[in-house]
Amino acid sequence: MAGLALLAGVCCLAEPAETLRLARAPGLPPPGAAVAGALGRPAVRLAGDRARVWLVRVGDTVAVYALVRDPTLTPSDEIVVSVDPAGDAGPAPRHDDFQWRIRRSLDSSVVYRGREGRWAPPRDDPDWRLGAERGGGGWEVSAVETGDGWCLVLRLHAAFFEGEAGRRPRAAFRFYTGEADGWFAWPGERSGAHPSAVEDAPDQWAVTVSSP
Repeated sequence: MAGLALLAGVCCLAEPAETLRLARAPGLPPPGAAVAGALGRPAVRLAGDRARVWLVRVGDTVAVYALVRDPTLTPSDEIVVSVDPAGDAGPAPRHDDFQWRIRRSLDSSVVYRGREGRWAPPRDDPDWRLGAERGGGGWEVSAVETGDGWCLVLRLHAAFFEGEAGRRPRAAFRFYTGEADGWFAWPGERSGAHPSAVEDAPDQWAVTVSSP
């Protein structure tokens, strides 16, 4: 019986993470509804294509494209992009982990870095917001309204997706459309908790796999 219990424990530990396809492309299209046609099959589909994500590399830039079907604009509409560049998959945010909480109104967006198990804003200032800026160290963001929602493009230096010590980088996405049923996360939270819980659990984020 003890052997069976040990085997079950090993099987649980060996459960593979979700994978996220990092595609190659000849160029990066501007944000807008047309990205769906330009980039082809999305890497992530949520809620019947209500939210779609593409991860694309061109040269030394990796771009996250997110297209959300949400015709009603609210101040709380947001897309959260979390990245673990080192791929060490900690149980809580570490210093090498980054998170972009991008609001549909970009001025209200916040950028975080992991610190001792929590997300810390720049200068540890809880009131910090992006304001008129649209970029920082190794990243740049833009967004536009589409006919039935909005499109985000987060451009990152490829170093965010190069991994470390043979490990592959990890990433996760969370969406909110301002409605009670408007929470979507990928990968899904395994314990059945609120979709936002995945933001604080790098060990549940998807492993990125580069296309040839």
